[in-house]
Amino acid sequence: MGSNLPGGANIAFGDGSVRFLTDSAPLDTLMGPASRASGEVAAVP
Repeated sequence: MGSNLPGGANIAFGDGSVRFLTDSAPLDTLMGPASRASGEVAAVP
């Protein structure tokens, strides 16, 4: 993941939604949705 936006990145989710996640978000919040078929559950703000 990467972005030229200051402070975070826009992330597209499988349900079609796009959310801005700040770069201060915990790593597990970012990695759960980014992994493939590993079963993590993440609460996205």
